[in-house]
Amino acid sequence: MRVCLEATSLRGHRSGVGHTTGELARTLVECDPTLELTLFPMSALRDDALRAAAHRPRTKLRGANPGVRGASWLWWRSELVPADLFTGRVDVFHGPNYLLPPLRRAAGVLSIYDVSFDRMPELCSRAVVRLGATVKRTILRASRIITSSAFSAAEIAVFYPDLADRVRVVPVGVRDVFFSPRVRDVRDRYLVFLGNLELRKGVDVLLDAFAMVHSSMPSARLILIGQPSVGWGEISTKHAKLLATAANHVGTVDDDETASLLAGATAMVYPSRYEGFGMPPLEAMASGTRVITSSAASLPEVCGPHATYVDAGNAEALAAAMTQALATDPEPAAIDAAREHARTYSWHRTGAETIAVYKEAMEDR
Repeated sequence: MRVCLEATSLRGHRSGVGHTTGELARTLVECDPTLELTLFPMSALRDDALRAAAHRPRTKLRGANPGVRGASWLWWRSELVPADLFTGRVDVFHGPNYLLPPLRRAAGVLSIYDVSFDRMPELCSRAVVRLGATVKRTILRASRIITSSAFSAAEIAVFYPDLADRVRVVPVGVRDVFFSPRVRDVRDRYLVFLGNLELRKGVDVLLDAFAMVHSSMPSARLILIGQPSVGWGEISTKHAKLLATAANHVGTVDDDETASLLAGATAMVYPSRYEGFGMPPLEAMASGTRVITSSAASLPEVCGPHATYVDAGNAEALAAAMTQALATDPEPAAIDAAREHARTYSWHRTGAETIAVYKEAMEDR
């Protein structure tokens, strides 16, 4: 099987989709010893991260040149210039980041992780809303659509009912770094949040709740890991005093530091309003840390019985759960069970199930 994986997200600092694409590139060739993989970035430049990803058995790098960059402008607007003119002969072209170019011979597979741009456009950035408009034009090119939860599959069926029979659920895996975090010298208990600092993730509710916690527990601390996004300006202005004292925004840190911060926390707090999957809670479980999350969207499906749930948007309930976590020690058996739950989300499973979807798509050509 010859597979082309769109690989623009592997360049530079990797987002969640970049990590997913990188792990998938590694796992596909490990799961199938006959699979030949082409990494195909649609950017004009190559960098060391792309070259390193291609430095594996049966993996090569194509694209990343001005011709491809110019053609990609057409791909989101028309069916002109099929992408497999540039990729060489491939059986499957997989777009792991919401977009799929026109194809002439290859079967198209598209990954869509959530449809927040359809369900909650008011909580999305302009870039995400624009992405949603492009998805509507390009999703029809896919023989199969991969998403990471049953919840997300149901959401896709709501907004794209004619394509519901093409959707397959393939959960993504937890990366190994979170199962062996660096041990920190923790003197004070703290809570941690991991994700974009935005309204959709419930960061406004998080800081409202933490303000309540801090008023009754002045020693309480909160660490925020992630990039500012929609609504953060207003949120940070409202809580400027708290952010200057008890809540520390550390920005984006590397994987080892992220895992270490998760592992040292009393609890990871994730009060998201909408998710298609929800990787940060699983990463916290893998790191041996309790999880407090909302009962919204895919989160109960992904976290199972291994998290404390509160209603999304309920700051009082969230404050109570945070206070309880800070005042009590975790049960070792519960931590072990949560870590084993996180292990069920393995990248080997993701790779094998993704290859099965590729084979389905090839049969439909």
